[in-house]
Amino acid sequence: MNPIPGENQRPGTRSWINTNGRVDSRRRSTGIEGYCTRTSYLAGETVEICVSSAAPFVVEFYRLGFYGGDGARLIHQTAVNPGTKRNDPPIGDRQLRECDWPVSVQFNIPSDCVSGVYLGKLTQVNVPSPTGSYVIFVVRDDRSCDFLFKCSDTTWSAYNAWPDDFSLYDFHGTPAKVGYWGPGVRVSFDRPYALAQPWYGLDQPERLAWMIGASQFLTFEYPLLFWMESRGFDVSYMSCVDLHDSPAGTLRQRARALLATGHDEYYSIPMHDNLSNAVQATDDMPQNGLNVAFLCGGSMTGVLDLTPSTDGNRQNRIIRRIGRWGPIDPWLMTVQPEQADFTDGAFVDGGDLIGARLVEPAVGVGDWRCANTESPLGSRFYNGTGLRDNDRIRSLIGHEFTGNPVGRAGLEILAEENLVDQGGQFILNKYTATIYPGPKGNVVFNASTLWWPQWLNVATPLPFPAGGAPQFTWSNGVITPDQSGMQAVERMTLNLFEMFLA
Repeated sequence: MNPIPGENQRPGTRSWINTNGRVDSRRRSTGIEGYCTRTSYLAGETVEICVSSAAPFVVEFYRLGFYGGDGARLIHQTAVNPGTKRNDPPIGDRQLRECDWPVSVQFNIPSDCVSGVYLGKLTQVNVPSPTGSYVIFVVRDDRSCDFLFKCSDTTWSAYNAWPDDFSLYDFHGTPAKVGYWGPGVRVSFDRPYALAQPWYGLDQPERLAWMIGASQFLTFEYPLLFWMESRGFDVSYMSCVDLHDSPAGTLRQRARALLATGHDEYYSIPMHDNLSNAVQATDDMPQNGLNVAFLCGGSMTGVLDLTPSTDGNRQNRIIRRIGRWGPIDPWLMTVQPEQADFTDGAFVDGGDLIGARLVEPAVGVGDWRCANTESPLGSRFYNGTGLRDNDRIRSLIGHEFTGNPVGRAGLEILAEENLVDQGGQFILNKYTATIYPGPKGNVVFNASTLWWPQWLNVATPLPFPAGGAPQFTWSNGVITPDQSGMQAVERMTLNLFEMFLA
C-alpha cells in the first residue's frame, strides 16, 4: 500500500526552517554543528547524533514532504541536552578529517515512520543569540513501491569542505591545488556538513545560512521530493550507501523505477553495477527491467572506494576517488594531470548507462531545445506539451551537463544545443538529453541538467524562507524558470512516470 498520500494528510509545519543559521568565513556553523553516524536507518532503529555546541541545545526531528505546502512534519523533539564544544580532528592519512566525537543524542525512530528524508534541527537554548543547524539522514524501508528516490550523499560528502577546505577537491600537498581530481585525498561521513560550494548564491553565505548542515539536498533534491509527495506518488527513499548494498535483483523486485537526482557525481563500483544490472535485467527474474531517470547533470563521473571508519566500527564511512567512469582522455590529463596517479585500472564508461557522456567544458547554461518530438519514445515524452522540434524552454540546462550520446539501439536525443559559459561565449560541445529502451520494457532517461527538479512545483511554491531560495547567477543574469517552462517540465515528468509505470 502507498503510504505517501495518508502521510501528507498529517499536520505539517514550517518550524522545520532554521531561522537561527549562522556561518563563519569557513562556511561553518561553529556555534552548533553535528553529524549522524549513519546515512540511513530503518524505522525502529536508533539514530545517533554527535554534536559540538557551545551552549545547551534541543533537537527537533522532521520528515520532509508536502504537508499542504508546509514542507515537513515534526516527528519528535528532545529534552534540553548539555552542550559541549568539540575539537576539530587532526589531519590524517591522505588529508582525512574524521571526527570521533561521542554520541550526544539518540533518537528511536518510531516503528510507524514512513520512509523519507529527515532533518534533525539543532538549536541552542538559554542563550541570548541562539545558533541552529541541521543534520540529515534517510529513513528507508524494504517495501515494494513505484519509485526509489536516491539521494546523492556520496557527492555531498565529496564536496564537503569541513572544517576548512578539506573536500575531495582540496589538495594540501606539494604543489597544493584547488580543483584537485586525483586519488590522494580521503573524506569522511563522520563530520558536519559545511555550507556547500559557492554556487547558487553561496557567494552570499549569510543569505543561505539557514541550510547549514543539510549539504546540497535542499538546493538540488528537495524540489523533486516536495513535488512527488504533493501528487501522492508511491515513493520510498534510499541513500547512495543503500544502493551500494542493494543487488540488482533486489532493486527490480522492490521498485518500478529509480530516480537519481541532484549533484549525482560519485558512484562506487557496486553502486554502478547494481544499477546497470537492474536496467539490463541480467538474470532470469520475470520482472521488467528497472526504469531509471537521471534528473541530474554531470552524473556518474568519479569512481569511489567506500571503506569503514578508521576504528572499524562503522561500515562505508570513508570515501576515496579511485578513478573515472570512462576513459581518461588526453584533454582530461591536460586539465587534471593528477589523474595519472590512478592505479586501480580503467572503468566502464558511465555514459553507457546514462545515455550520454562527460564532455569538456562540462559547465554552462542553455535552453532546452526540443528534438524528436514525433519519434517512438519522444512522442510519448512530449505528449500534451504542445512542444515541437526546435521549440525551447529557456535556461533549463545548467550548470553541469552531459553530451556525446552513446550508440545504444533505440536511443533518442530529446534535446540538444550549445550552451553559454560564464563569460557569455558559446561552448563548442553540446549537451544532449536522451532516452533509450531497456531489454525488458524499461527505459532510461537522462535530463542532462542539475536544474530539472527546480522547474517543477508549478502549483505550490517551495516553502523556503523569504530571500533564502537557492538561485544561480550566470553571464545572462539570475536563472529563474518561467511559468510556461515549468508547466512543460511538469508535463514531461508526468509523461515519463507514466512510461515507467506502463
